[in-house]
Amino acid sequence: MKKNNPLEFVIAGGLGNQLFMLCAGLYCSEKFGRRITFDISDLERVAFLHPGLNVYELGLISEHQISKRKSMRRIINAPTLLLGVSAKIARKTSRLFSKTTYLVEEIGFVDLDRLPPATKRIEGYFQSWRYLSGLNQKPELSVRSILEPTDWFVEEMKLAKERNFAAFHIRRGDYAQSTNRTNGILSIEYFQKVSELLPADLEILIFTDSPVEVSAELGKMEKSFKVVHPPINSDPVESLILMAQASHIAISNSTYSWWAAAFASKETAIFAPTKWFELRGDPVDLIPDHWIKVQSEWVKQ
Repeated sequence: MKKNNPLEFVIAGGLGNQLFMLCAGLYCSEKFGRRITFDISDLERVAFLHPGLNVYELGLISEHQISKRKSMRRIINAPTLLLGVSAKIARKTSRLFSKTTYLVEEIGFVDLDRLPPATKRIEGYFQSWRYLSGLNQKPELSVRSILEPTDWFVEEMKLAKERNFAAFHIRRGDYAQSTNRTNGILSIEYFQKVSELLPADLEILIFTDSPVEVSAELGKMEKSFKVVHPPINSDPVESLILMAQASHIAISNSTYSWWAAAFASKETAIFAPTKWFELRGDPVDLIPDHWIKVQSEWVKQ
């Protein structure tokens, strides 16, 4: 890697993936002395799939760190969609247009010091604790990150400081779509196993993108619980920050709740599934060693 050459990182996807991409760029800057910029132009295009505040709107990327160049994905997006070409093929096609763009095929940790010398632009998921852990200046997500919090969030944060509770994140929503079949959907049995490891009198709050469906499933839980129902005007980042206040957190195979756990205090007990994806290989170094692994149980689809 040429240390003095600037390097552009693409920021895309939901907030969880955005945070991994941000940390990879910051890691590359700190560890290898590269001047880093971030291309956030894709965030407008994918906002309808991943609604809510993004890393730029949360103040985690400054103005001088933003790349002004349009994403190559945007250039090829319209014609490839018309031809019915998959997003994966579209990304590979974009690579042919520029030898300076490097697409990272691995989802987890990759050694960014081994990039091809000509690399000026990099796209990937970087889902690994190593990038965050390796930073001297870590990104922070807190109440101060939200400029216009809802009254519900303000009140819930007050209550969170007064109560001792466990936060379970149960991901459904887009995971039930056929395009996400290989991800797998963690069943209530997985969360039941976690509940058996908790103190008997601990309050369990359920955070989910599908409260109606999940409430029906939770009849299988032997412990009492409360499903959290944020108001429609509450941004998803409010629930993420609320989860981070818990003394115990059970995450789904979702980068969203992964970051709730990452932003929690060091004393928080984190429970994570042993297998992240049901039908494909897991990201390298995604789950820190000190998190407690619980056997994955899957919903039959």
